[in-house]
Amino acid sequence: EGHRSNIVVNGLSSARGNGLTIRRNVIAYSIHHEADRFTQGIYVQNTDGILIEENYLHHNGWREGDHRDPLAHNVYLSKSNSPAIVRRNISTHAANTGLMIRCGGDVSENIVAYCPAGIVAGTAKSDRYSYEVPVHVRDNAVLHGMNFGSTVEQWGISTINLGTSEITGNIIAHSETGDGYGISLDSDDVFRDVNVSNNAIFNHGRGV
Repeated sequence: EGHRSNIVVNGLSSARGNGLTIRRNVIAYSIHHEADRFTQGIYVQNTDGILIEENYLHHNGWREGDHRDPLAHNVYLSKSNSPAIVRRNISTHAANTGLMIRCGGDVSENIVAYCPAGIVAGTAKSDRYSYEVPVHVRDNAVLHGMNFGSTVEQWGISTINLGTSEITGNIIAHSETGDGYGISLDSDDVFRDVNVSNNAIFNHGRGV
């Protein structure tokens, strides 16, 4: 509590980390400072073999009464990682995103609630890492999406530049703003072999 970021793993591009498990922790109340905006509950880069499992992540990146910073998240896995496994976590009240999985992988059986953005996966073409990201977003519940300052849109599951991916069996419900997309599929170059099926979206401004 009170740290800039709670768990940070910085592998090097020349000496990557390998084999990281973060399991059954309470990770809460990292604090955003004006001079240093990149505040996360968990941040990982340049690492292979990531498993993030059965953690409780709460209220990282901001303090009550402060604005929510768009660069602060409960979980941020950089595009420089290999695909990760993120499963059975509870992520609530993030400054912005509950689970930001730029590297793709298997994101399953998580509960994300009261966040401006629930689950975000994929990365933009302008990045120097691979931008065709495979991701399997399965059997998650994204609930009670919150307003982000003056921004009224809220995303349940948002993706960019997916290849060979699936978004299946998720529940996205009860947007607090009454706007935004339940599932957003975006691309600035690549979009192929994506299966979106058996999701339930209700009490949300827009569907897919």
